[in-house]
Amino acid sequence: MMMRKFNGNIIFILLLAGWILSGLCKQSEVLAAEQQVLKKEGAIIAISPKEAQELIKQREDLLVIDVRTARERKRAAIAGSIHVPMQDIFQNKTSLKNDQPLLLYCAVGGRSSAAAYWLQKKGFTEIYNLVGGISEWQKQGLPVVVGK
Repeated sequence: MMMRKFNGNIIFILLLAGWILSGLCKQSEVLAAEQQVLKKEGAIIAISPKEAQELIKQREDLLVIDVRTARERKRAAIAGSIHVPMQDIFQNKTSLKNDQPLLLYCAVGGRSSAAAYWLQKKGFTEIYNLVGGISEWQKQGLPVVVGK
C-alpha cells in the first residue's frame, strides 16, 4: 500500500514537471513572437543577460553599446562592445545608424533604458536593453573584459 502512494506521488511530480516545462516552452515561443512584433513596431525590447548573450552570438550586425562612463567601463565591459557615453547619445554626438540593431547596457539598466528611449524617439527601430545591466551580467557569471 505504501509503495502505491509513493509511486503515485512520483507520477504526480513528473506530470507536474512536464506541465510546467511545456508551459515554459510555450512561453518562450510567445516571447519570441512578441519580440518580432515589437521589432516591427520599433519598440525597445528588454532582454535578460542570457538572452543578450545568445543575441550577440546570433547577430553579427548587432552593435553592443556601453553607455557608462569611461571609468566604469575599465572595471568590466562586455567583449566586443563599444563605448558611447550616454551624454554623447543625448547630444547627438554619435555616428550610429538608425537601421542598425543596438543592444544597450549600463551598470544596472537605468541609463541604458533612458538612452534607448532617446534613440527610439530619434527613429531607431531595433533596440534591446540589457535588464540589470553589467551587474546582472556578472551575477550570472557571464564573461567580461577588464581595462578596456
